Amino acid sequence: MQSVAKKQGKKKNWKMLLIVIFLLIIILMYSFFDYLPIVGKYIADAKLSKYTGEKVKSYYDALNNHYTTYDKKGNLLIYYLNENTLFYENYNNQILSQINEKYLSFVTESSTDTIEYPEVLYVWIKIDANDMSKTYVKLYVINIREKVNISIAESKERMIKILKELVEYIDINCTALQVNYENKTGSFSLNCDFGKKMVDYDKLEKDIKQCSEKDWSQDYKEWKRAN
Repeated sequence: MQSVAKKQGKKKNWKMLLIVIFLLIIILMYSFFDYLPIVGKYIADAKLSKYTGEKVKSYYDALNNHYTTYDKKGNLLIYYLNENTLFYENYNNQILSQINEKYLSFVTESSTDTIEYPEVLYVWIKIDANDMSKTYVKLYVINIREKVNISIAESKERMIKILKELVEYIDINCTALQVNYENKTGSFSLNCDFGKKMVDYDKLEKDIKQCSEKDWSQDYKEWKRAN
């Protein structure tokens, strides 16, 4: 009887230990992700299926902390649970095409002998999962090059001015930016994200970094020598 009681006691101890370990795993996952990935998958599948109008099954991408899948035509779909937003490659490409049509007009109207704009723009558009009419656009401008010799402070101001004019012209809800701007003074980079709020141009200067010479591209070095 004593032997049986000991065995039962050991089983209880093991069960308690497993329960504690399980609870610790849940707590750690929740503290790291702010949600349980297995629960998030059901939410992601429902949101993405509703948006596309077809049944989809996503998988959790732990490296990027989002849920990913593809529609029947192979278009990438992503759901961001923390933001309750989604990305749809097909929609992104359609809007990008419209943006670049406007951008070409902007370049035609704004070009001078001293400034070079990139051939095209790129965007990453997140769609609000609760209100599909709301979108949040990250704009990539790589890169703007200008034949001017101005101070570092003036270069940052110039960069912001060009970006503001560009965003207003193409008329998007720009909430994030990744930009390279180069002139005779140096090379400057900007990477900022305002979440679901529009870019605040008054706050951009602190995010503009001057690139060190070792990070200059060979193309820029040759351009700088020639100008």
